[in-house]
Amino acid sequence: MITRLAIPKEYLRVSACGKEMEFVRTPEVEAILKDHYGRDGLCLKMLGRTEHLNQAKTDWQHAWGDGSLWGGVALTTVTPVQNIYSWYGLAPRVYGLVVLNSERAAQVVDFAKGTGRPRVAKAQQVAAKYRLAVKGGDINKQLAESHRWIGGKIVDFGRFHFSDPKWYQWRMRQHVIRYHKKPHKKSLGYHPCPELGVKGVREIESRIKMMRWDDYEWKGRTVLDVGCNSCAFAREATRRGAARVIAVDYKGATKNRELDNWLGYWNIDHLQILLPKEWKQIRRKTGIKRFDTVICLSMVGHAGGYKRWLPALCDDLLFFSGQGNEERSKYQAKLDRDFAEAEWRGYATDNGRHPVWVCHKQHAQGVATALDEPLEA
Repeated sequence: MITRLAIPKEYLRVSACGKEMEFVRTPEVEAILKDHYGRDGLCLKMLGRTEHLNQAKTDWQHAWGDGSLWGGVALTTVTPVQNIYSWYGLAPRVYGLVVLNSERAAQVVDFAKGTGRPRVAKAQQVAAKYRLAVKGGDINKQLAESHRWIGGKIVDFGRFHFSDPKWYQWRMRQHVIRYHKKPHKKSLGYHPCPELGVKGVREIESRIKMMRWDDYEWKGRTVLDVGCNSCAFAREATRRGAARVIAVDYKGATKNRELDNWLGYWNIDHLQILLPKEWKQIRRKTGIKRFDTVICLSMVGHAGGYKRWLPALCDDLLFFSGQGNEERSKYQAKLDRDFAEAEWRGYATDNGRHPVWVCHKQHAQGVATALDEPLEA
């Protein structure tokens, strides 16, 4: 996603330069990026050297438009390619794109520390697997160019793109459709994905309205989506300004990562975890003890029922629904026990009849130390 950031220019001290880029990694910039992306150690990578900028058109207009500053490939096209390489340890991961002070286009990335050696053959294998190319050149030759690497990381992705984007989008569309296991039309998934023209059996917009998401603050919050399916709710939380979103399911994490990367949701983390047995892995893998907001919709029946590990992961707000055709009475007493307020919102009627609550954790008793205790009931 693209964000506008205003950062005082005295903080933007260039710490490293490449042939076609500048890195900014200062304590002040790290702190600002942590506020927006919920992570430590991030930096800005600006494609195009300051002294080489074309003043006839601002840098960021080149980035999102024709990409002419970097050989005719827009930064929104380059970034998903870079993230594919990051999955193989071959590039710094990109978490977002920013327009900096209404002047510069930049990626928000992990810092490339310069350790290791270039793995050119592996990089070429990745290019073949995903049908990647370089505009106006041979990708295999350009991957072998030393200036593209800092140690074992590729940092220069100017002109990189998908040679067959229709094929890749078809792959992503098939993933969304496969997440609906019952007999269905080809265009139907469990969650809808309008960006790919896929409808879903879940009515995401009506559920969001029912849970009154517009009434709650999302900006800067940590969000856990438990039983994320193909991540429609995780993407919505990101659109609303959540700083860090973790999407968890028992399968499909790798494909969900691919899908969100293709759609431009680069700051979502995807975990494949078997619940309830491995619930503490969420904390270990993210470093987050409790999340500001937890989304758990129509999935506890697949995780051994409602147990105390769920409120233990929630610091403030839980959006919760039971399985299809369950009654309110099955959960109300337990939610009242674990939350200061368990607000009953009625029954959602998309794909069955599901009881829905919005639960508030403030001042709830008996859960504060639960994360480090054995939780059974």
